[in-house]
Amino acid sequence: MEILITEVQTSTPDSTRQLRAIARVNFLYSQYRKEGQIRNEDMLHMLGDAIAEIFRVIDTHKWRKLTNTKRCAIGLFHKNFGEALEINFAILPSNAQGWENGLYFSQKLEE
Repeated sequence: MEILITEVQTSTPDSTRQLRAIARVNFLYSQYRKEGQIRNEDMLHMLGDAIAEIFRVIDTHKWRKLTNTKRCAIGLFHKNFGEALEINFAILPSNAQGWENGLYFSQKLEE
């Protein structure tokens, strides 16, 4: 699964590669989601882990830490990725207020 997530993260938006990777993730998880073996909370956790890992790697191993602008862009990208995976964000307390931006979204997923 990590390979498919990386494919989504590193491919050009709306490219054939990215769309195929999203479709494959949806296909692989679909049966487990139907059977209740993977819950929406699990999908949110996976999405949050993907964001946290990017933040951790860049902040630890690159020559400078991410700016809030870049964190915002990463958060927005992953919010859209979550929507493509049909993840329901309604269980997040901040969902009712709406998402101010990608930075806010990523911070709420980390909480």
